[in-house]
Amino acid sequence: MSSDQEVRSITRPRQATQAESSLDSLINNARQAFYKRDWDEADRRWAKVREQFPDALIGYAAAVTTQREAGRLDAAEAMAERMLERFPSEPGAYNEQAWLAAARGRHSEAIARWAAIRERFPKEWVPYLGGARALRATGQLAEAETLLRAGIDKFPSELVLLTEF
Repeated sequence: MSSDQEVRSITRPRQATQAESSLDSLINNARQAFYKRDWDEADRRWAKVREQFPDALIGYAAAVTTQREAGRLDAAEAMAERMLERFPSEPGAYNEQAWLAAARGRHSEAIARWAAIRERFPKEWVPYLGGARALRATGQLAEAETLLRAGIDKFPSELVLLTEF
């Protein structure tokens, strides 16, 4: 092995670790603005995550959540579409669209979206939570309880489902 190859083999793992550290740092930085409810700053910071790490789903999903929390539902919807185009096999992209339907008060649409997500991604527990909340919002309390029970049976370690019950 040449010395150049040795250097590359030694520095590659370090470079990957530095990139991961940089991503973690950017995420933590964006979360700080989010938790302070400084929506404009959080949005700028999530944009930086997407710019530097375009394959990191969190840069898109957190931007949708930020926009939704800020009441900017059209911007959130546009970002959710971008996320879905970029990550068509990620359940989080579909979850965000369902949360947005609920945020817009389109609970019947949200119920249908959550059902479709449960069918497409059977190993995901979030659609049980979202579906139950949407059912409750439409007054379908027995159906919400049934759905939560099914989620708890399938995902007994997901405490969020238990606390929602």
